[in-house]
Amino acid sequence: MLIALGISFFLSATGVYFRDLGHFMGHIVTVLIFTSPVFFSLERMPKIMQKAMIVNPIAYLLENARFVMVYNKGPEWILLGLYTVISLLFTKLGLVISENSKRFCRRNLKLWNSN
Repeated sequence: MLIALGISFFLSATGVYFRDLGHFMGHIVTVLIFTSPVFFSLERMPKIMQKAMIVNPIAYLLENARFVMVYNKGPEWILLGLYTVISLLFTKLGLVISENSKRFCRRNLKLWNSN
């Protein structure tokens, strides 16, 4: 959930600069949902597809949850820690861009009021 928060901070702050990002993200989220292994395991897929599916950030988290709940195995703590670090970086980057977006909004407001 922390990675979703980090990515959403980053995308919301970036959306100020790129207005069409909201329209584009709807398609990206649809692709991520349909390529996530909710109803199937990555082990049942061909090796080529496994490599393509692991790029999906949701896929690894779902596979890790499946290992814990279905197979009664422990999670891979190193990769979960890596996900946590990446999500914290996205959160920090989103906050930095958010601070700059305030200046962007003020600049546009000045330009709009001068006309």
